Amino acid sequence: MPKINIITLGCSKNIVDSENLATQINNQNIEFTFDEFNFEADTVVINTCGFINDAKEESINAILEFVEAKNEGKINNLYVMGCLSERYKEELAKDISEVDQFFGVNDIQQIVEQLKIDYKKELIGERVISTPKHFAYLKISEGCDRTCAFCAIPLIRGKHVSVPVELLIRQAENLAKQGVKELILIAQDLTYYGVDIYKKQKLPELVEKLSEIKGLKIIRLHYAYPTSFPEDVLKVMREKPNVAKYLDIPFQHISDNVLAKMKRRHDKSLTISLIKKLKKEVPDIAIRTTLLVGHPGETEKDFEELKEFVREMRFDRLGVFTYSEEENTYGGDNYEDVFRKFAYRQLETPAMENLSTLTGKYGEEGDKLLFKILNSGNFLKKVTDSELCDRNTAKMAHLVAEKGLRYDLTVPFARYIVQHQNEITFPFKRFQIQPVWRADRPQKGRYREFYQCDADIIGSNSLINELEIVQMIDEVFTKLGLKVTIKINNRKLLAGIAERIGYPEKLTDITVAIDKLDKIGLEKVYEELKLVGISEEAIKFLEPILNLGGSFNDQMQCIEKFIGETEIGVIGITEIEKLFSYLDMFKFNNNIELDLTLARGLSYYTGAIFEVVSDEIQIGSICGGGRYDDLTGIFGLKGVSGVGISFGADRIFDVMKNLNRFPESIGSSVKLMFVNFGLKEEKYCLPVLQQLRQKGINSEIYPDTGKMKKQMKYANSNKIPYVALAGENEIQENKFTLKNMETGDQQLVTAEEMIKMLS
Repeated sequence: MPKINIITLGCSKNIVDSENLATQINNQNIEFTFDEFNFEADTVVINTCGFINDAKEESINAILEFVEAKNEGKINNLYVMGCLSERYKEELAKDISEVDQFFGVNDIQQIVEQLKIDYKKELIGERVISTPKHFAYLKISEGCDRTCAFCAIPLIRGKHVSVPVELLIRQAENLAKQGVKELILIAQDLTYYGVDIYKKQKLPELVEKLSEIKGLKIIRLHYAYPTSFPEDVLKVMREKPNVAKYLDIPFQHISDNVLAKMKRRHDKSLTISLIKKLKKEVPDIAIRTTLLVGHPGETEKDFEELKEFVREMRFDRLGVFTYSEEENTYGGDNYEDVFRKFAYRQLETPAMENLSTLTGKYGEEGDKLLFKILNSGNFLKKVTDSELCDRNTAKMAHLVAEKGLRYDLTVPFARYIVQHQNEITFPFKRFQIQPVWRADRPQKGRYREFYQCDADIIGSNSLINELEIVQMIDEVFTKLGLKVTIKINNRKLLAGIAERIGYPEKLTDITVAIDKLDKIGLEKVYEELKLVGISEEAIKFLEPILNLGGSFNDQMQCIEKFIGETEIGVIGITEIEKLFSYLDMFKFNNNIELDLTLARGLSYYTGAIFEVVSDEIQIGSICGGGRYDDLTGIFGLKGVSGVGISFGADRIFDVMKNLNRFPESIGSSVKLMFVNFGLKEEKYCLPVLQQLRQKGINSEIYPDTGKMKKQMKYANSNKIPYVALAGENEIQENKFTLKNMETGDQQLVTAEEMIKMLS
């Protein structure tokens, strides 16, 4: 008889998934075990965890251990399921090909079919348990709608989906018949249970119904979210003797600064208020919580505040974890955290620069896009009447304008370096996030004012700097949850090409034309090359390079044949091969490719050049940069080499917006909105609004009287969690109807009660 061994790693939710799989296997009279040390089964299924780095490592080690057993002939088949497999299915299949198949978190039916077993829907609700027979877990929902900055669970398990009450009752009854005495309710978020399918919180009702099942001596609640906690559960705890006076509720932190960075929907005042409420309503309640330390942005002051909170609250059970960075989550500030990790320091420069600083650094096309600022006072005093009549704006510009708005952040940075050269220790690393201006025609992906985010290192020729630039690019876009391609070329290769076709003096013209290839196409590029004096013969000679494809090695072989006899070309080949040898030492989350048509039209680039494009949406370059060997030379400081990268923040914003990659929790910080029914109601609400603001509660009143539907739509659109209504009845009772916009629950409260609840 074939034997299947199911190994479960990670949390209790994985235990339930493994038990559901075992139920299907058990119904087929196939022998199975839950034994992580059993190497004698015909088939092994490993249910993995992919939540934090330590758990990922444990899962990978377990997989590799059984891969070795398979290679030694101890087992025949190896399958992997669960969170790690859900999140990294393609990468795992590529790196650990010995595994027969990888499955996600919701693929039990596919696993059963792979095992050549008939999947039976009628078994849903039944369970073979792997825990000691006196207790079992009851998973009441899957997934999570919260978007906490540190947590990848919504990315792995998806949106919150509640299990219907009647199905949970059936499961619980079956477990009780098996002898289960203690039932532990689990979910990623118990608080939200029922809202998705019943449009209101159903946890109190569910717990009450479970308490009536014969044989269940203890019902315990795990993993409730603090915000909008269904307080009616406390009444059930008090009244039902088999509902344990115990609550697992992860607060994560107490500092408002850290909670905001975590994108939690509660603050210090709500946390303390809820704890006091729990202890008041259920005096002998045992509270277990989880705290997270080391989150990006946490200060010593925040940590001391957390320690004091723990000392004061005296939790019955406490779990403390260190922050584990998860890709595609919103922990920290993304750009800044990555730059600081690579030892870059923040710098800012003025918005205005002398035009003499800016002109001639961006090519002729770039100079046309400089925003010029008219001189103060009589700006025409240096202009003659004849010059004014000629209307030659290019010739007249330097007479009426001495300053301009910065075009990018790199040239002002070079000016800063020269100005402060005696105060700086080289190599010097800086990052800068500020707006820049270009006199361009506004259109999709092109702006007159936009933010750039630059990182540069100056004072070092090492190609390790280019390696770290690529690593930072990869990490930033990974943290943002965007798939991109990082294109790399070397300006010296382009110089070698220009020399090879006989036009070394026209390198800038050639690169400006090639740089437009993606925008205007090959034929238009040829036309532009002809316009700057490149012969038909030279263009024909250049054509194979512009159409070159294939692997890195294929392209390098071709380019070596083409420019291998030019001195500058040989240097470029050496540099690009060395950079790619560095890159081959590391694993990257995004595509990296050599692109010999990448030109970056800016004339100050002299070595490696970079450009990043989205793999998911067409919008042009969202990041670019390169090596500049003598940018500071134009300001009098010769021989100082640098390399940098610039992130187009506005374009990246557009990409994320179009792909719906921003977390839902980004929105209004307003906690409460008063509905405006008219003048009488305004006068009733305004004094309470002032009290709320004095208590530090962000709140507003809808400014105009209007239809209720319109006002509620406004609150929903701005993600305002609470709405206060005061009509004739409420005013007579001196109260407000407070509506929770997330759950739909509403209650009649006094102004004092409302302030207390929200603060």
